[in-house]
Order: sequence, then C-alpha cells, then structure tokens
Amino acid sequence: MNIGKKLKKLRNAAGLSQEDIASALKIKRTTYAAYETNRSGVDVTLLQQIAKYYKVAISDFKDERESSGQMNEITIGELASLQIKNTALLYVILDAQAELLAGQNSKRTVMEVRSSLEQAVQRREEDLIISLDKLKD
Repeated sequence: MNIGKKLKKLRNAAGLSQEDIASALKIKRTTYAAYETNRSGVDVTLLQQIAKYYKVAISDFKDERESSGQMNEITIGELASLQIKNTALLYVILDAQAELLAGQNSKRTVMEVRSSLEQAVQRREEDLIISLDKLKD
C-alpha cells in the first residue's frame, strides 16, 4: 500500500474528512488531497506529525516510501534538516567557546576567536553541502 492509500485509510478509520485532518496539520485541504492521491510527496516532518496525530509509528510508512521511490528524497530532506539544526547549535557553541577562549587569551578578542571558529564551521558546512549534492546524484 502506498503512502496516499495509507493516509486515506487512516483518515477514514478515524472518521475524518480531508478538511478535518488538513486543519489539524495546519495545511490546505488541497495539499492533503494531493498526498492521498500521490500527486505530491509528503515531507518527513509532516509525515512525523501525521504519525503522531494518528498514534502510529512513522516506520509504518517506511515500506511505502521505499517502494514509491520517495525514500531518497525524504532521506535528503532529513539530512538537510539535521544540517540546519546542527549549524544553529554550532553557532551557540561558538559564542560560548569564543567567550571562554578570549577570557583565557587576553591578546585575542571575543570577535577574533568567534571569527576563527566561524570559518571552521563554514568549512564543515561546505563539506556537508557537497555530501548532500552527492546523495542527490
């Protein structure tokens, strides 16, 4: 069973209309309808919300994603999402490290230390982007 059929089955079993579930997910009914008819793929974040809403495991959708060819798209989306979260966390850590290192070395200012650390993060981000691009190919 593909994702669209699974979504429709879950919705019907819950006695909901497309409008009901779309409203609960804060999306348009037409968008949800496109998911049920497989005219549009469901991104992993929304799929997690749907699984939580229906109280089913996201793994219930795994076989459907693999057989429909959407597994690579979702995996790339997951990696991109993790990259964004990772980058945000790195900048929080950078600020803390910059303050600590500047305090230990009076010759370097917080901004100088942070600049050095930012350059290291940018190099890491470039490596991640190259890795994501390779996965797309």
